[in-house]
Amino acid sequence: MDRKIRIGMVGGGKNAFIGRVHRIALRLDGYYELVAGSFSSNFDNSKETGKDLGLAEDRIYETYHEMAEKESARSDGIDVVAIVTPNHLHIPIAKIFAEKGIHIICDKPLALSSEEAINLKNIVESKKLIFALTYNYTGYPMVRHARSLIQKGDLGSIRVIQVEYPQDWLTTKAEDSGLKQAEWRTDPKRSGDGGCIGDNVATNTINNVGAVAFTIDETRLDATTVTSTKNSVAATNPYPATGGKSAESTDEIKNNALAFFQAQGRAVTKEDYITRTYAMNTKYGAVSKAYIVQDEQLNIPNMQVETTAGSGVFIDERNLDQLKAKDVVSSIKRLPNPLALNLYTLGYNENKKLTQLNVAVKENLKTYLGQYRLVTDAV
Repeated sequence: MDRKIRIGMVGGGKNAFIGRVHRIALRLDGYYELVAGSFSSNFDNSKETGKDLGLAEDRIYETYHEMAEKESARSDGIDVVAIVTPNHLHIPIAKIFAEKGIHIICDKPLALSSEEAINLKNIVESKKLIFALTYNYTGYPMVRHARSLIQKGDLGSIRVIQVEYPQDWLTTKAEDSGLKQAEWRTDPKRSGDGGCIGDNVATNTINNVGAVAFTIDETRLDATTVTSTKNSVAATNPYPATGGKSAESTDEIKNNALAFFQAQGRAVTKEDYITRTYAMNTKYGAVSKAYIVQDEQLNIPNMQVETTAGSGVFIDERNLDQLKAKDVVSSIKRLPNPLALNLYTLGYNENKKLTQLNVAVKENLKTYLGQYRLVTDAV
């Protein structure tokens, strides 16, 4: 294909959560162009979202029915649709677009029942479409590495598998505060019987741990012992008994501190900064590629000087000549600043080629990241 894949999106309007993540992934991949959308059941929200994303006005639709009808009739219509709505709408929307012969990328979970899923499967197969369900955790490096270790036998015989997906944002009744995400996720009619306790928990666990296989030397055991042993295999208790030494270890204190800052929306890790970089509103500039390293990993250290006001002071190197002229710099040392983060960014030009971003975009990005950085970080 000598062009980018044209994609439309249903859901993911202003103040939605997962739609923005999908759009970040589209930009990271580099093979997609978002050209159409019905982003919200509130048309004003949808129009505002589409405008912010730079879409043509006639390709921002009031309903997904209208979008499927009109896009399937266009010579430059979408090749695929991304469905990022609450769970109960996945199947109805997918069926509409499948009937129009449009490929589908759908957020998890697929359906609220197996009957719904089988019905959609028949339509997709009859139309010979690609239907992709975003079980993204199977692509995580740690998950793939763990799978590889097990397949190679590096871990020996696996006796226990424990899968956790800890979340605490619904420990209070957030749905009563007007938070839309909480409101539909805690409603079984819209999120599903499994979704109402966290769709990632229900579907990703099944997806990542399909079955437990084990071998018992039955020749030395009576049939009753073998049967009771096999039947005893069960999930581990997610709330283990407490007791013994209760003091937190150094690692636990560190991890709890990181979790605290992340819960406040702060960028803690380098990956957090990368994610925030891609999430910057495109009206301030579009970042297509980003890479970040700590200053101590570079061979280009920052400027640290001895001054009449104090020692070990980090300064902006551009101000060095002015300080020298005022005779306040007594000595100069070049040392890396471990609190500084060096962020490298690229964008696409009009010819879809990677190029350096202009100064305005970089300044906008610096201001944007400043809202989320820790006090001790410098970008």
